[in-house]
This record gives sequence, structure tokens and C-alpha cells, in this order.
Amino acid sequence: MILSLEEAAMKPSDLALKKEILAKIGQHYPDHVHFFRVTVKSGKTEGVIQVVHLGVTAEMGYQIAMKGVVNDPDLRQIVYFTGELLERYKLSREKHVDIIDQLQGVKRNNIGRAVHEQ
Repeated sequence: MILSLEEAAMKPSDLALKKEILAKIGQHYPDHVHFFRVTVKSGKTEGVIQVVHLGVTAEMGYQIAMKGVVNDPDLRQIVYFTGELLERYKLSREKHVDIIDQLQGVKRNNIGRAVHEQ
């Protein structure tokens, strides 16, 4: 298995959780999974998970406390918040959709940043 530099520097438990999260996103939103970046950062007492849809923006996504995921073996919060993120930018949560066509329809401001519904 080939790891990125970021993955090689991660704790094994964080890397395993990252892969589990990406697999769960792929299970529910398979056409979008390659556009997601998942970052897992654990600390001594707590940690955080960040999920960003790179097709929309590399700056905005969602962040969730790791303790909320540890107590959720089915990763329901991840699925819920990922669906909310797609919905915010009016991207389909259905399977077998043309992602490129949808991403071209994302509203952007005058400097090209994605704008979502408030």
C-alpha cells in the first residue's frame, strides 16, 4: 500500500479511522467519494475530524469531535453531515450522477469561491 506523506505521518489509529470514514462516505455517496478530503487529528485527551469536498471548496466543510464518532460505530454523524454538506451546495446525494456537471452548477461569488444556501 502506498501512503501519502500526510498519511505516513499519521498515527495508525487515525489512519484506520480516516479509511473507515472514506469507506462509509463511499458507501452512501459513491460518486462523490473521490472529491472528499478527510483529516483525522487525535490528541492526548480529544481529537477532531475534518471533512471537505474539494470539488466545491478546499476551505469549507465540517468538523466534528472525535468523541462523537468513537461512540458511533455506524458513523451515522459522518453520513448525516456529509449529506448536509452536499445539500448545502445543491449537489445530489443520489448514486450514479454526473458530478462534473453538478460541480459546474455550484454558485460562486465574484472571486470564484463557492457560495451555499444560508
